[in-house]
Amino acid sequence: MMPELASKFPRGLSQVENCHFASDSLLLARFADRYLPAKPVYCAELGCGCAAVLCGLALLRSDLQGVGFEIEREHIHCAENNLRDLSLTSRLKIVQSDLRKDELSPYQGLFTAVLANPPFFESREGRPSHSLLRNQAQRGELALTFFTQKASSLLRHHGLFFCIYPAYKLQELSVSLAKNRLGLRTLLPVASFPESPCRRVLVCASKNAAAHCVLLPPLVLHVRHGEQRFSDQALTFCPWLGAGHQTEQNKSQDACSQNVLASTEQL
Repeated sequence: MMPELASKFPRGLSQVENCHFASDSLLLARFADRYLPAKPVYCAELGCGCAAVLCGLALLRSDLQGVGFEIEREHIHCAENNLRDLSLTSRLKIVQSDLRKDELSPYQGLFTAVLANPPFFESREGRPSHSLLRNQAQRGELALTFFTQKASSLLRHHGLFFCIYPAYKLQELSVSLAKNRLGLRTLLPVASFPESPCRRVLVCASKNAAAHCVLLPPLVLHVRHGEQRFSDQALTFCPWLGAGHQTEQNKSQDACSQNVLASTEQL
């Protein structure tokens, strides 16, 4: 029987206060599911936080086993709670690890796939968050370099690396992938609104493979500017985005719908 939390995923996941996962995590899990091989998969997630990505992918694939690597004890506690509540402890585990240190050597070359939502900013970029843990998740010195290096070391030959990253830093990402023998294979641009610039890229790269990139049509998340309702395209790609949302017809019949929508925007 499916646990109650699994049927409501991603609602109800245990998370560190003021450090919640975003829709990027849900998109990454769905993207990886589309391009993983149709066979049992051994998967790692770097900097897994509360393990939303890893748990989501495990719910989509009953033959998936995996390890989430995380440095912060508060995140690890939440991740372990989520594995237990989703009945995934037999297939997934969380390991405390610092990517900047050589603590992952026992896992080198073991994984079919590695997932990552790496920090987007260098230490001095952007406006710092008041939350220390959120700040650490968003920025780090040479963070992209460490994530791509570790991903390459953990992957088997022709294993797949999946990540989501700011679109304006695509060149930086491409260079880092190439330096670590990760050939760019598939790229999905993500835009917030129709005719707006793409803000994210979902990327699939293969270890020891040539860069032979398929550029997919953009995924547009919202119907129009100023409206948070997700597009049909986005909900088809990632139904989890609609958790808590209601149809326009239901909204007109339910005076509480705006409260439901507001709570979902925090995902």
